[in-house]
Amino acid sequence: MFGKCISYFSLHTPPDTVLIGGLEVRVVEQLRFVWLKFVEKVSEPIIKCLLDGLLQKKVINDYEKDSVKVMAERADKARAIIDMVLQKGTFACLTMKTLMFELDQCLCSELGLS
Repeated sequence: MFGKCISYFSLHTPPDTVLIGGLEVRVVEQLRFVWLKFVEKVSEPIIKCLLDGLLQKKVINDYEKDSVKVMAERADKARAIIDMVLQKGTFACLTMKTLMFELDQCLCSELGLS
């Protein structure tokens, strides 16, 4: 399933914050919260697209992309991507979340990302 998804934010919620169960959660914490499910569920094609998108948006560089691509296991690649993005902060996390919505809305739904 490919397509764009526009996140809904309340008028009082900053753009780097989402509402989960009525609580405001920053996107960095949101990605930390879904870390394990992301590693378990993200597919190899989505990993490849995420790497391309993160490179295009200048979240990661060529070296970082190549270091993930050479990993043999899908789960290791997923761990490396989400860990890299989490270390880079809010902009990187927002970019990854946006890319995930564009690439796989079903995965985002399974992860509970909104």
